[in-house]
Amino acid sequence: DLFVFYDYNANGVFDTSDSVAADYMASFDKTLLLTDKEGKASYSKLPAGSYKVYFPTQKGWYGTDRLIVLQDKEAAHLEVPLRQTGTISGNIAYEFDEVLSYSTAMDLAGQSITATNTEGKVFETRTDDNGHYILYVPAGNYTVTVNKIPAQIEVIPAGRYRQPLTVGPGEINGAVDFKLKVKQRKIEVKKFGQ
Repeated sequence: DLFVFYDYNANGVFDTSDSVAADYMASFDKTLLLTDKEGKASYSKLPAGSYKVYFPTQKGWYGTDRLIVLQDKEAAHLEVPLRQTGTISGNIAYEFDEVLSYSTAMDLAGQSITATNTEGKVFETRTDDNGHYILYVPAGNYTVTVNKIPAQIEVIPAGRYRQPLTVGPGEINGAVDFKLKVKQRKIEVKKFGQ
């Protein structure tokens, strides 16, 4: 049995300031559940085993995934507080010198961007064809990182590949940008004669 609610005061307990999450989707083991008007959903006759229940971001709200371990003929009841999400968005751009920079792939599309909160939960997205990305994350503190950069590329200014950020409920944090500089080759200049 699931009971899902909007946790407006973020205390993890259903109280008078909160409301039920009707028509909220949860999933487990290739099964989708939709809560009723009272924020409840149930599924019966599951075989004994471990099940991970997912609560994807919907309508600006996020629920933490849960692991349920069931024994034979055992019932489980989950109360799931939903936290309001905020948005992190930005762009990546390359800086390079056509003559001096190393030859390397400079794809704007598909670059991995992650936001890691203080609890260690990682949220990942990828850039589009123009180098733009959007992440929807629960309110909290994050470190935003550009990942898997080839050795010939560095983020400038130095150390900016990890940006600390606080995301508030319903808040849009735009322009969390990364500039990727293609390193330059060292060219030895030799002088001959006088």
